[in-house]
Amino acid sequence: LRWGDFEGAEMPWSSFQEADLTGTNLSHTNLSASNLRDANLLDAVLQKANLKNARLQGANLTHVDLQRADLTSASLQDANLTGADLQKAKLSSANLSGANLSGVDLHGVDLRGADLRGVKSITVKQLATAVVDMRTRLPEGITFKQIQKQKAGEM
Repeated sequence: LRWGDFEGAEMPWSSFQEADLTGTNLSHTNLSASNLRDANLLDAVLQKANLKNARLQGANLTHVDLQRADLTSASLQDANLTGADLQKAKLSSANLSGANLSGVDLHGVDLRGADLRGVKSITVKQLATAVVDMRTRLPEGITFKQIQKQKAGEM
């Protein structure tokens, strides 16, 4: 499956657990409720993909392009998203606890109601570019007040 092209494919409820999907094109693909636990998606393209309720626990999402992808209610616990592009992605009510978000672009990302507790390598500056609300569970040491100050340019 490495470097494959599945653009626009309909694959809801599929299982790709522990699959090697390195560099695969999954743009506009329907992977809703799919099992991608511990999958290797290094350098994959998932622009505008439907990943609602997908299970991505422990997945390697390093340098993945998830622009405008829908990850509403997805499970991303302990996933590695280092350097991923999540611009304008929907992660409302997603569980990102323990995930690594080092260098992730969160510009316009919907994190309303998302669980960010225990997230590794996330900054106030990153969160200030995202959409959060009072239901968002922030990582320890980051407060809504800090995010608001960053957005206002006070930090």
